[in-house]
Amino acid sequence: MAFQQELTITMTDCCDTVKICDATCEPNPCNATPCTDGYGVDGNPNKWDVASTAFNITFPDGNLITALDIGYIPNNRAYGYVEITGGTTGDVSVALSGYGALGTAAFLIDLATTTSNLVSAINGNSSNSGWSAYVDSVNDQKVWIYNTNGDGASANGVPIFIGLNGDMTMTSSGTADGGTDDAACKSLTLAELWALNGGTVYNNNDGPSWADGVYKFEMISYDNTSPDPVELGRISKTVLFDCNVISCLKENLLSGDGCGCDDEYDERILKTRLKIEQARHQFNECLFDCAQETILKAGKMCNDVCIDC
Repeated sequence: MAFQQELTITMTDCCDTVKICDATCEPNPCNATPCTDGYGVDGNPNKWDVASTAFNITFPDGNLITALDIGYIPNNRAYGYVEITGGTTGDVSVALSGYGALGTAAFLIDLATTTSNLVSAINGNSSNSGWSAYVDSVNDQKVWIYNTNGDGASANGVPIFIGLNGDMTMTSSGTADGGTDDAACKSLTLAELWALNGGTVYNNNDGPSWADGVYKFEMISYDNTSPDPVELGRISKTVLFDCNVISCLKENLLSGDGCGCDDEYDERILKTRLKIEQARHQFNECLFDCAQETILKAGKMCNDVCIDC
């Protein structure tokens, strides 16, 4: 199945901050539903193969920022690998310095089966070791191990020890690597965005709040090939921000006195709420231009609730 990435864009911190997350699935023994089209399956790149990202962001006014580096790398976990290379008798084991034994598997039937059993043993012990594993999607004798207890950069450089009995042979990456102390998601304010954009402001909005409207975010992932990184995948996400009009509506509802025009106040509040719902339904039907126009009308209606009272 083709590589299918997933991107989530949410608003936090009183309309001032956008939270960007790579939500692409990956092999995880704790997931009830297997990952079939994400990282590390069916020949797809592993999450830690992503060495850099770039973003294209389209604003409600139509302006576009391209190839923007916001410093976001989805993977923040240390990882390493072991590979069973031969043997017909005995067993193999994996341990990490400071974490102890991860798992052991005896040879059974063939090397691929033995590898699968080693993964099961490591995952069965993950609550104790803080490490999980999965079989490489191309090489069924290779096991990827990755940190699951949030140690970040402190897990980098940890030696991988392999144990062999009988005539079994195995290699490894030698150490774990790739862990960072960065968050799994990236937070972005308008001040940060405009600074990265060389000070150029779009959508006629200096901030601090992201303006309501329809935005499109596209993330392009690259590997570490030098000098020209190879594109691993790209995913776009169109979102409707309505944080400001919702905040305005709450402020009016909490005002208590109804602006001194109770007869018209409730009706104006209701009309604003209906306009917001209309914009959301239009957006859900991919009527993005209509949703953009409607959410701006809702904002104006909310700001005018107390006019002429």
